[in-house]
Amino acid sequence: MEGRLAAFQTPRDGALVATCFILLAIALSGVRPLWLDEILQLLMTSHTSVAQMIRELPQNSGASPLGYLIQQATLQITGYSLTYARLPEILFGGGSVFVVALLAGQLGFRSPWVSASMFALFPLTLRYATESRVYAPALFFSVLATYLYVRLTKSPTGWLAAWYALALTAAVYTHPYAASVGLVHVVWSITEKDRKSAFLGGTGLAGAAIAYLPWFLWSKSIWIAGIGQQKFGVSFSSKTPLMIFREMLGAGYWGSGLLLILCAFCFKERALGRSSSNLIGFLIVIPILSGLAIDAWFSYFIAARQFLWILPAVALIGTAAVETRRMGAFIAAGLFVSVCILQSYKYFVSPREDWHAAAVLANQEAGSDGCFISVPLDQLKLYAFFVPELKAKGCKPQTSRVVLALSPYATHDDLDLAIDQLILRGYSIQREATVGKSSIVSLVRP
Repeated sequence: MEGRLAAFQTPRDGALVATCFILLAIALSGVRPLWLDEILQLLMTSHTSVAQMIRELPQNSGASPLGYLIQQATLQITGYSLTYARLPEILFGGGSVFVVALLAGQLGFRSPWVSASMFALFPLTLRYATESRVYAPALFFSVLATYLYVRLTKSPTGWLAAWYALALTAAVYTHPYAASVGLVHVVWSITEKDRKSAFLGGTGLAGAAIAYLPWFLWSKSIWIAGIGQQKFGVSFSSKTPLMIFREMLGAGYWGSGLLLILCAFCFKERALGRSSSNLIGFLIVIPILSGLAIDAWFSYFIAARQFLWILPAVALIGTAAVETRRMGAFIAAGLFVSVCILQSYKYFVSPREDWHAAAVLANQEAGSDGCFISVPLDQLKLYAFFVPELKAKGCKPQTSRVVLALSPYATHDDLDLAIDQLILRGYSIQREATVGKSSIVSLVRP
């Protein structure tokens, strides 16, 4: 009777936590303006056809199409606004919270809602649920694949295997690094000597890889060329483990340190069985090692978002520590939650680039007779995304007013060079302002 009650409560409680998370994400979705990567994605999803977007997408190194297609379809239905641009990520973020609760229930946790709540409080979970990028959908499909695989090990049916393969394929087609969770599942079954599950999991992983192969073969050369042009370069050093430790949750050293204390309680009290411990350990170690290997292969830079797939497993460890009901674990968990909330608060209130505000000011400064120049020139499209008429304000020899906008990703040397060239042509600086980390300079000449 108790088992049936727990099975009933897990979806209900998980849905409640997920609903609260979605409401919070909606409230926060308009707090921070769009940043560079969001605008670049929206330029593809809101200003192109499906065919054109697919053709241009490989220019974004490592990009896969599913997340872009989801956003494009959403915008075609809702139209553009800041919240609508981030709506798919909000919903997928809430979906991830719900599936984490289901996964915890499948693994036998007494309080699956605690896992969902802890996962929801991670700063990276909230950040990527309020950012119009592909990471929240990829995280959803990856944790869904894990949930389906755990069920598959208990009931190895063809239909469940098919759903698992589909979820894993969707994860890979949203972000290729998410393929690492499929590797985790196969390794786990092999260590458990579960041949049937290993076969079904290996078949699903192979199916996802084969499905992704055409996109990979078509995009690979373009990706490599783009990485070479941007000169990213992989940078392994003694500080790399510290960077991963600090940024893996978005909670800094304090948050990650408190998580280690929770891990210590979990293993000291033997809160997890051997099989669950192996799965959770593999879900943390293998995605990190796989991500580093891919970065080394493509000479790509290392970033915490490449290891997002570890977050559900980290939440499960935290839950296992809390379920030991030791006072020390409760204190550590309380401090950990406090640090996560503080880090999320700092993230949402900290000054950030605001291309919209900068574009509006530049357009006002240029007026009806002035011209607009972006420094560097190729970032004009980022300002014009918000104020399209800036595209038409090109400079002509007789123009008496010029407005320069220095991008947050350019240097003041770039701006000084542009100003010096205009001064040589008889212009003088009228006024300067900084808004949203862009420098706006108005120059006039008689």
